[in-house]
Amino acid sequence: MAEAVAGAVVAEQIVSTGVEVGAAAAVARPTQPLKATLQKIATIAAQDTSLALARSHHTLTVIGKRAHLLGGKNPDGQLCAADVHSLSLSPEDPGPPYACYPSLPAEDGSAGETLAPSPRWGHAAARRDRFLVVHGGANAGGRSIAEDACLWLWDTETYGWTQIKPSSKDGPQAVHGHYIFVDERADVLYLHGGTNASGATWKFDFKASSWSILPPSPEQPAAAAFVDGVLYSIGMETGVHGYVHFMRIEEADKEAPWTNIYFPINPIAPGPTARPGGVLLPMGTGFGRKYLVYLPGRHKDATTQVPAAEAAREPAHSDIWTLQIFPEPYSAANLKDVVRDNLPGSFDSGLFDWAEVEVVPAEEETACQGKAHPGPRGFFGADAFPAETSAVLWGGLNEKGETESDGWVLRFK
Repeated sequence: MAEAVAGAVVAEQIVSTGVEVGAAAAVARPTQPLKATLQKIATIAAQDTSLALARSHHTLTVIGKRAHLLGGKNPDGQLCAADVHSLSLSPEDPGPPYACYPSLPAEDGSAGETLAPSPRWGHAAARRDRFLVVHGGANAGGRSIAEDACLWLWDTETYGWTQIKPSSKDGPQAVHGHYIFVDERADVLYLHGGTNASGATWKFDFKASSWSILPPSPEQPAAAAFVDGVLYSIGMETGVHGYVHFMRIEEADKEAPWTNIYFPINPIAPGPTARPGGVLLPMGTGFGRKYLVYLPGRHKDATTQVPAAEAAREPAHSDIWTLQIFPEPYSAANLKDVVRDNLPGSFDSGLFDWAEVEVVPAEEETACQGKAHPGPRGFFGADAFPAETSAVLWGGLNEKGETESDGWVLRFK
């Protein structure tokens, strides 16, 4: 309440004095839509099996200045090997532009056996310090891999795998098509959704090596993200409306911890349709302003790789959307939102508003010809750069059902 009163006082000062006209204009300026560029960073011939980078249903995880690709399906629909493919994303990266690290198993002394993850698709991955964390996935037959709720960790310095087994059998059952997020400050991992798991949500404590269950979201997520202690889950829309569900982790013990935000999908109040194979990423644009970026995906009925002849009935999307979410506390963005919410008239902070991103040509591409947009696709790997206003994506299936083998960087202006 005190914050709202303070905001109202600031707002009154801004709109009633001629000295602060510039400040008033800044407060009145809307936060969306955003502009962004898409720049191709690499292209590998889809027929080039030596690098094996043409794939879909895989994960891409940014650790340091490199992107790490794991798993998925090749253009023939077969499982890719469990090797880690590492791509440099910066000229400041001292490593090679590309490297492939074979699956080097770690020895389990207690059982006298060597352990390494099996090939898989539809798994989930996240970053934990210098480690790539992997959970779940499906086998070649499309069945979730049963691994007793264990986690796999790949070390970016030693290039070897280790396995974390939970201290008890309690934990998520075999699952694929789900999401995991690591909160490095608390050293915990959150798991959300997955095939046959509805909106199930779990927490893994690395120190205790144990799982605990959290309240499930109201529906199976089409995409999910974790930002500043808040878990966001995009529901499967009905064609005329959709839902954003969110839960503050610190409030997970409440009777109804999930908040449901309805949004219409129509020409007057546009919003993104649900898109299997799309990716939801957190993004900041400075001064504490936070968004979720919803990258393209396939039509909501296109859940698997299909022959090209059938792809016309299961189109892919190419549009990119942003959802404004809670700003950082005590930031300039937070102050602006308080002021806007208390200004007279039609001003509002824009919280939970969707807007389609305006993609503009990259400066270095204006003088050359070539593909300037990845086009409609889904089931690609993507991740955001830590503390930056950009993201990287690789591969996926295009609108013809063909497997792509190129990489792109999305940068916000």
